[in-house]
Amino acid sequence: QATKRKPLKIFWMTFRNKNKPVTDLDNEPLTHWADILMDIRKEAGLTRTSLSVLSGIGTSTIENYEHKKIVEPSIYKIEKLLSSMGYDLDAIKS
Repeated sequence: QATKRKPLKIFWMTFRNKNKPVTDLDNEPLTHWADILMDIRKEAGLTRTSLSVLSGIGTSTIENYEHKKIVEPSIYKIEKLLSSMGYDLDAIKS
């Protein structure tokens, strides 16, 4: 029996202007995708090392994502990380 996957919808965007907070259509601050990734990992009770083993993505890459050191991450790697934690990545257009 297939495991039901949790849908995850996030705005995929590049944060180019670090001096101005990014907001949604209601002018509310958006949560950075890296914060969402870390929250999901912690909620799943996974360390970066265990997520690395599950996903095949390097521990240092996961750490760099969570510390926002990689500005434009690979969508394929993010999708693989999320999939390893039981989430699907849905693209939404605003």
